[in-house]
Amino acid sequence: MKLLADPQVNENDPQIVGSTVYFTSDKGGEDAVWSVPVTGGTPRKLTSFKGGFSGFKVAPTGDKLLVWADRKPGAPSLEPAMVKKDPNAGAGRTYDQLFVRHWDTWADGTRSQLFVLPLTAAGATGNGVPLVGALVGDTPSKPNGGGEEISWSPDGRTVYFALREAGRIEALSTNLDIFSVPADGSAAPVNLTAGNKATDNLPTVSPDGRTLAYFAMRRPGFEADRQVLTLRDIASGKTVSLTERWDRSVGSIAWAPDSKSLYVTADDTQETPLFRVDATSGAVTRLTQEGHVSAVAITPRGPVVAIDSLTAPADFFRVGTGSPQRLTQVNATKLAGIDMPTVTRFNFKGANADTVWGYAVKPYGANGKVPIAYMVHGGPQGSSNNSWSYRWNPAVFAGAGYGLVAVDFHGSTGYGQGLHRRDQQQLGRVAAR
Repeated sequence: MKLLADPQVNENDPQIVGSTVYFTSDKGGEDAVWSVPVTGGTPRKLTSFKGGFSGFKVAPTGDKLLVWADRKPGAPSLEPAMVKKDPNAGAGRTYDQLFVRHWDTWADGTRSQLFVLPLTAAGATGNGVPLVGALVGDTPSKPNGGGEEISWSPDGRTVYFALREAGRIEALSTNLDIFSVPADGSAAPVNLTAGNKATDNLPTVSPDGRTLAYFAMRRPGFEADRQVLTLRDIASGKTVSLTERWDRSVGSIAWAPDSKSLYVTADDTQETPLFRVDATSGAVTRLTQEGHVSAVAITPRGPVVAIDSLTAPADFFRVGTGSPQRLTQVNATKLAGIDMPTVTRFNFKGANADTVWGYAVKPYGANGKVPIAYMVHGGPQGSSNNSWSYRWNPAVFAGAGYGLVAVDFHGSTGYGQGLHRRDQQQLGRVAAR
């Protein structure tokens, strides 16, 4: 059933809470949060504050709306600050700390901050209550952080978020911490991971409200370190490194409805499967095989995931005890007339006699020699893996008559931390020369 399909309007970030779908829309020329019954009906605009925002999350209790937006540090509400500019002012800027610019975005003095609005029959009115308080930093983190870095408690009383506190070393630090704060803003945020000087992220509260899951790195200043699934007992503060003995890096976290296990994704030698992790023993069970799991949604009947590959864009699958059950054929019509290339995996012995994997892509129907394009990915946080891309799609090269070769070198994700770290140390020694 199609709920929203206005070709003139951007409708994004759907979230289902109870029997309602919440989403963002720029209908009317200004971004706002809207809602529509999951069974269909007339959409309703919920917010009317000014100044724009970057994202939102509805509390599981359905009575609060959490919004993150760029505002001046310590902003008392979402109401944009009134700044009177001197008519004789020029276009220059002064900076007293880094960042001056992060990638392609100049620092403008604002920070991504959290605000909570009441959600009632009248909508989410007003300009919200600030949660970040005196902390100076961005939550979600910039430039790539999103809603996965923020989590509601099941009772809607507490918000957990990841933030890297700004200061003189912000531009050199990768240390995000996880904070908890009352959703009514009645107390300052509390740093739950101050003892770990490396990054902590992806706070995810169990359905029973007793346990906070997140990933923790171990090596300060090393943003490509292994991400270990960690559990914190919310009442006692005791933490357990649940996947310390599993040589893979957790990329996403979701709890099972009974709070007894978790579903995580992790790169594994050119694939990105879904795994189940027992919340008590830490035992890991692989649930999918080939393909790249790009999204996970937990339902009463089990996980529903989006899986793509080098030759297929994403479709939804239900994961159970056997092979994943396909639920959608979204692009079947568009792909019906396209002859996909042939993909062959290969491996060879690399440095230290370690096995290195890669793939070769051959144009459809090609029998003899073809010109080769050699593709190299850019760093230790990526992989030449079995995933679909709208940017570096091997089928594009194959469609132009090229064979494509991509080697997933040692420093790539998915080989395990020992091989990954050793390769990065070797690269560092080469660079030092």
